[in-house]
Amino acid sequence: MRERYWVVWGSVFVAVLVAGILVAFVWNDVLLPPPGVVPAPPPAGGPGAPTATSAPATFSPTVPDGAVLTEAANEAPAAPGVEEKFKTINLEVTERGYDPITLTVRMGDITQIRFSALDGDYDLSIPYSGLYQYVRRGETKNVTFQATTVGSFQFFCRDHCPSGGRIESLLVVLPK
Repeated sequence: MRERYWVVWGSVFVAVLVAGILVAFVWNDVLLPPPGVVPAPPPAGGPGAPTATSAPATFSPTVPDGAVLTEAANEAPAAPGVEEKFKTINLEVTERGYDPITLTVRMGDITQIRFSALDGDYDLSIPYSGLYQYVRRGETKNVTFQATTVGSFQFFCRDHCPSGGRIESLLVVLPK
């Protein structure tokens, strides 16, 4: 009788273990978020909560090697006789992150981001420029700014993100 007891419980343990492994493989997007999506930080003041020194940097004066301008949906001179351009760049967001994941513009150009939410409600926060835009599923809204400083700037989904996670991306401003 005792042997049968251990065989039954051993079988149950193995079945639960195999089921857990299968769920992990099938739902790996939930367990391992895609690039650009990071888990939400713990509540303020709790163990492991970010501090002023551990918060992610929002600006770096360096530009990544090989950075290439993001393809614009349309482009025109910002004004007659000036070198600066007015560009429109499409930026879509889903639970998998921003697409494109990096926006690269040239200093001095005026950039309009056409921000579209495809599968839920999201927002776009660019602390460098003080811009914030919220969009509902299926909406597209425009955000316009002029790049005035060369470097790399973090932008992210601040308040309306999938499963409480945080979607991060990079705005790169190239010199003229």
